[in-house]
Amino acid sequence: MKTVIECIKGYTEQTIGGTSYYFERDEYGRFVNDVGSVLHRSIFLNVEHYREVPLVPEQPGETEIPAFLSGGASGEGTEGTEGTEGTEGHDAAASVVKPKKARAARKA
Repeated sequence: MKTVIECIKGYTEQTIGGTSYYFERDEYGRFVNDVGSVLHRSIFLNVEHYREVPLVPEQPGETEIPAFLSGGASGEGTEGTEGTEGTEGHDAAASVVKPKKARAARKA
């Protein structure tokens, strides 16, 4: 199995066990090389300047951002309702108060 290794320092030539690796820029701007040897891969990955990367990097728009990181609401027709997802048709504040009333009724 081949693994794509990136040198984060830029272009370099390295030789391990008689095999030369040339970390050259790919179409995504990374300095990478396909490393087929498991031993050579482990040697590179034990040096802080090398890391394993996917053959094709993820595009920034491909990963879904969770709602709590993106501000909650989607922004379409939600003016004044930030943070109230899933509360359509009832008052969010009333939902919080109802359990307190129920507890007070049980004590009496």
